[in-house]
Amino acid sequence: MSFRRKQCLTIDNMCTGSSLWEIDTLRHHYCPPVSRFVLSLENDLTVRSKTTEVAVKDFSSGSYATIFRAEIGRRVKQFPLAFYKATPSSLFSEFDFAGWTFKYKENDELFTSGVDNKNIDISEDHGHGSAKRQRIECS
Repeated sequence: MSFRRKQCLTIDNMCTGSSLWEIDTLRHHYCPPVSRFVLSLENDLTVRSKTTEVAVKDFSSGSYATIFRAEIGRRVKQFPLAFYKATPSSLFSEFDFAGWTFKYKENDELFTSGVDNKNIDISEDHGHGSAKRQRIECS
């Protein structure tokens, strides 16, 4: 069943059959207000006793802008996600790098992890030219 553009009468041009796939696609839309709107279109309008009259203004006034305004004004629940209430001071804690020593290039100050006293400074150049610093085991 396809749309027949040259037919003058809407019954003959099959325009209702060609738009059914669009309605079916919008039923599974990612935005919940759009899929709710499609559910209101799916009511059986052929039996007058089952349906109430629907104002066309309610359907024609809706747009993505009105949906966006409604979503922005909605109250958002707090979900238990991995977000911090306060800004963290560092990316990793000292305990993640136990036994490592780092030397910053900005001020050449030595940073040593406070977990144990057997840390070795590996920041000096060993002549291998690698951008990665090698880990040296303590004995």
